[in-house]
Amino acid sequence: VSERLGSPTFADAFYRIFADDLPVYVSADAILHAWHFSFQRLLEESEETQMAPILSSVLSGMRMKLAQLPSAVRQGVLADSVADADYYLAVAQSLLAGEPAATVWGGDAAVAQTLSAIAAQQYVPLFPMFGGLRAVDFSQFKIRGHYERSVGLGRYFQAFMWTARTE
Repeated sequence: VSERLGSPTFADAFYRIFADDLPVYVSADAILHAWHFSFQRLLEESEETQMAPILSSVLSGMRMKLAQLPSAVRQGVLADSVADADYYLAVAQSLLAGEPAATVWGGDAAVAQTLSAIAAQQYVPLFPMFGGLRAVDFSQFKIRGHYERSVGLGRYFQAFMWTARTE
């Protein structure tokens, strides 16, 4: 089909052909396109209205429980692990909220450094994280696809990337 006769969607083309009293051939591509389009909208809506609030609730609940840890745990053999969990949750909460979240046990500088690296969206071969240096590709946090449709979806994407990919 020439660009002159092209349409932005299959539905537009089918309607124009039908309105002109011409025979309409519905191809498998058209059906798959409609199914994919519906699925994508369903996914967007469920992520923005269901999954993002659930992720926020989980992160808040975990941070609240972290704050309630007794000092014997915070200062004992698990001190480094507790600090790492605090950092991990604060970065995730910051990405989801769109503003820096304070850590419970004082790792705000590390959170700010991580958020800056995510904003720069570059590969960092030696990034300080969890008591060591790690190679981290922060370009994976670039908002793309249907996550570009709203600020909330973009924030959800980055927070989910952090929680899913950070080991």
